[in-house]
Amino acid sequence: MVGRLTRLERSAKLKGAGAVAALLALAVLAGSASPGFPLGKVPAAVGRTVSKALHPGPRPKPKPAAEPAGPAGASRFALSDIPRAYLALYHAAAPTCPKLTWQVLAGIGKVESNHGRLAAPGVRSGLNSAGCCAGPMQFNLTNGPPSTWDAFGRGDVYDPADAIPAAARKLCANGLAKLDLRVQSILAVIAERYTIRISCLKTGHSTYVKGTRRVSNHNVWRAVDIDRVDGRPVSPSSRAAERLARWLDGLQGPLRPAEIGSPFPIGHEPYFSDEGHQEHLHIGYSQQQTAG
Repeated sequence: MVGRLTRLERSAKLKGAGAVAALLALAVLAGSASPGFPLGKVPAAVGRTVSKALHPGPRPKPKPAAEPAGPAGASRFALSDIPRAYLALYHAAAPTCPKLTWQVLAGIGKVESNHGRLAAPGVRSGLNSAGCCAGPMQFNLTNGPPSTWDAFGRGDVYDPADAIPAAARKLCANGLAKLDLRVQSILAVIAERYTIRISCLKTGHSTYVKGTRRVSNHNVWRAVDIDRVDGRPVSPSSRAAERLARWLDGLQGPLRPAEIGSPFPIGHEPYFSDEGHQEHLHIGYSQQQTAG
């Protein structure tokens, strides 16, 4: 989770009213480590509303109705899947960070260790197969100093009562509230159409655009890189990635990106293609203008 993000192709299918929030938090995490994190398609009402308002093209095919929501804005399926003790810990830890919801923490706990039930190295003892991370929220013990756990953890990394609050502290420190609203919105809309994996938000990207002294939009939380679309790496031969790139061209208004980097020589603004963008899609936004 918090110190590293695995390459294992696991689908984070987040349901209920907290789905978009969980998507965004995972996006922030993906930007703070490498090599990336898989994000499943999100049945989000917010994404549908933004899509209908800003995209003039054909609407996506109707999807099956989501399961009825249970208490606290989560589907009954999701609630029934979370052990009662973990659910209480997610609820207790979330309010310690403004704008953080318990669904965000539950989404991370589900993906990283199936709420502590995963029978894999590093969940209850030792380190994971990558030799770095441990506990139900998979904190990095080997980076640093200080390690990610040393920076945010208190107590026992294998104890969910210590690991879940530490995850909330880490999310706050990583800038949960900093991500540009347009990036949040475009991720919600894209995730309704494709399964994507985010490879970079801010951390790990250079301050300046390569070969220039212009500050990268990544550095100010206004850009996102996607390196897998529908389970396949982005490349010049990736049809799903090209469909996504061309779909972005139909957006109008505030969600139309100012930058779209890709392997595809589409040939008009805001598109560009160079050697540094053969393995991912870059979506960036310019500084917002304020009325005055």
